[in-house]
Amino acid sequence: MKLTDRVEYSAASRTDLIHIVVTGDTSQNPAGSSYKIPLQKVIDLFVVTGSSNTIWTTGSTGQYSIKANNLTTGIDATGDYAVSEGNGTLAYGLASHAEGNQTSASTYSHSEGQFTKAIATTTHAEGYQTTASGFYAHAEGYQSTASGETSHAEGYQTVAGGIQNHAEGDRSRAFGQTSHAEGELTTANGSVSHSEGSQTIASGNYSHAEGNTTTALGIYSHVGGNNSIASGSTSFVHGQNSIAGGSGSSVLGNNITGTTANTLFVNTLALSTIRNYVNDSGADADATLASGGLYTLSASTGRAIYRKP
Repeated sequence: MKLTDRVEYSAASRTDLIHIVVTGDTSQNPAGSSYKIPLQKVIDLFVVTGSSNTIWTTGSTGQYSIKANNLTTGIDATGDYAVSEGNGTLAYGLASHAEGNQTSASTYSHSEGQFTKAIATTTHAEGYQTTASGFYAHAEGYQSTASGETSHAEGYQTVAGGIQNHAEGDRSRAFGQTSHAEGELTTANGSVSHSEGSQTIASGNYSHAEGNTTTALGIYSHVGGNNSIASGSTSFVHGQNSIAGGSGSSVLGNNITGTTANTLFVNTLALSTIRNYVNDSGADADATLASGGLYTLSASTGRAIYRKP
């Protein structure tokens, strides 16, 4: 029976025997001699060798695990199908990969660089002393930590501690679910919050803080500028040393505190354009001028401003 006519066997092991022909041995036939060998000996032929030592060897435990045979201490692959290489690395999880110096990787995880740890399932840690401990998390840079599930920490000593959040930059912290902290020493504590700039804090859910040392405390609030606070729900403040404390309040400018709800606070208001009509009836008839809109009258000799009812 021809080889091509035979049934394929799908459960071969390394101890199974195969047939080979040694062409350099003509003791049985001028074309070569037939012998049997275990499949493992064929596999060994494809192991790269150097300086009389194999580069790869099996891990101490784990099925089909391999480790670099570089004679360093501490390197090992103990998980099934794990791979470990470098110096002092440990691939202890199923199908994990550890490389670099003193790195470790858990199940389906990958660690690289120096002193990095991919602790939770399906994580990735790279750089220097980074840790990915949340499921499906990614930590990179210098001493960054991604502890939240599906979180991402990058940069210098950043922390992504909430679910599905992102911390980047210099010592930024993202703890709220689906939050984002970026810049320098920023913190995003609220769910779906965003902090950026320097030393800003977004604590309210769905809040946004930007600039320098600003704080967004209210839900749906926004703060920008320097050292300002948006503490009211859906409040807005932009300026220096200002506070928007009322629900729906807005503050524009420096050193202003607004605590009345649904009110705009400014020190000085200058309108570049204001509509002009012949009389009040003309303003009332103009549908594009909303109720409460301001206007002047052509017949007026003073500087009066009128408000549409």
